[in-house]
Amino acid sequence: MNIRYQLEKTFRLSGAAQARPTRRPQAVRFGTTMSLAQDSFYSSRLGHAMAFAAKAHRDQFRKDSATPYLAHLMGVASSVMKFVNMPKGQKYLEEGVVLPNGDKVNITLEDAVIAALLHDAIEDQGGDGMKRKIRAKFDEADFPPVVAMLVDYCTTYGQENLGYNEYKRKYLERIADPLTPKTALLISGSDKLDNMRDMAREYREEGEAFWNKFKVTKEQKLEYNRDIVRIFKASGKYPKLVAEIERVQKEIEEMTSKGIKL
Repeated sequence: MNIRYQLEKTFRLSGAAQARPTRRPQAVRFGTTMSLAQDSFYSSRLGHAMAFAAKAHRDQFRKDSATPYLAHLMGVASSVMKFVNMPKGQKYLEEGVVLPNGDKVNITLEDAVIAALLHDAIEDQGGDGMKRKIRAKFDEADFPPVVAMLVDYCTTYGQENLGYNEYKRKYLERIADPLTPKTALLISGSDKLDNMRDMAREYREEGEAFWNKFKVTKEQKLEYNRDIVRIFKASGKYPKLVAEIERVQKEIEEMTSKGIKL
């Protein structure tokens, strides 16, 4: 009795054969990307990016030392999709974005989600070496220059030696720059939202001891959160996302003003 026959017999006996999912349609090429359906924003590129991010961050955890870092990347990608407010049928999230080499490109929602999944890979997992790995892993169709540009906008790689105030100033200036693509604001804002949500959750669980995880003071972190809200509000982009960032920021402020007794 061969293995295939044994497996088929097991399926019949368990009734699992009746519950087999319907076969997914084969990917069909539309334009320059692969899509499962003409009205679907995602393709095989997204799966490649998810697998790459999972492998790159497999040994990394959030500040609570228990949550796999991939949860953060998925949270950022989720917020990008939730707060994009992109009308159904609209092909591009942003058009005519100028790359560093001067070329103009259009950004799809899938590009933004892939950049969200990869936004910390270079900063946290090897710097220039990780950049080379990304380039080797994805051909230009999977990881086009526009995704690389969005990742660069959202990373702090290369700023490790800056003092906290200088680091903060450079980030806020980048967000406030009118030339910054609005897609980069969407990804960066989603990143800050997920960070603040984790701050609120961990503070509820740990109280004032939570602030010991940072290299800066509690007041410096709270002030940075206020600055983030102020700069994003001034941009006028993605008001629902900004409103949610501000809501969580105020929740953190309220909790810390009262204190948490554990």
